[in-house]
Order: sequence, then C-alpha cells, then structure tokens
Amino acid sequence: MNIETIMACAVLAIGFAYLFMVTFLPIPQPGIEHAKTIVGFMLGSVISIIIGYFWGSSKGSSDKSRFIEKIENGGNKP
Repeated sequence: MNIETIMACAVLAIGFAYLFMVTFLPIPQPGIEHAKTIVGFMLGSVISIIIGYFWGSSKGSSDKSRFIEKIENGGNKP
C-alpha cells in the first residue's frame, strides 16, 4: 500500500468513528451545533473527496494513463 491509501483509510476510519460517536453517544447541549457543523463538513467534503479520488474520475484517469503508457511501450511493462 502506498501512503495515500494509508492516509485515506485513516481519515475515513476517524471520520466514521466520529459519526458513530455523534450518533450513538450523548452530546452536551452546548456542543450540539458544533457537532452538526463538523458532520456536515465531513460528509460534504472530506469523505466525498476521498471516495471520489479512489473510485471516481481520478481512478478512471489513472487507469487511462496506465493503459496509454502500456500501448506506447508496445504492450510491455516499463
């Protein structure tokens, strides 16, 4: 595994742990709005960016680049 994969897995694990805690553990009244803001940020940006990178357009672009490189090298691995 490369460092990007390890970091993405760590961020996702921390994110899902936070979502679990916010959902199932009691939150003090003054912290509820902060928790909602953090959850919105995580769902709206951090998690979606990581998922998009590994399974979205970046993944397709990476696959296409490898395919073109393979064709340019006559089907042989570089």
